[in-house]
Amino acid sequence: MLRDPRTAPSTAWAGATVVCLLPARTNTAYWHDYCFKGEVRFIRGYPKFGNAKQGLKVPLAVVVFRPPKDADPATADLFAP
Repeated sequence: MLRDPRTAPSTAWAGATVVCLLPARTNTAYWHDYCFKGEVRFIRGYPKFGNAKQGLKVPLAVVVFRPPKDADPATADLFAP
């Protein structure tokens, strides 16, 4: 599990598929620098987790980072933040 979404592109380049559930803060620099490198799917509505009575009031997105077909794990460090 990644704690920092900035490492997702380099982890995907190393051969792993990375799926992130992130707040959709599209006006931030990290969103433009890192999240747009993946497949972005916005979540509609207010998702609930567990037995919560109310959903989150934060817009969410699922961002998927897939390894490239020609990925070379030896060069994965070139894409580290």
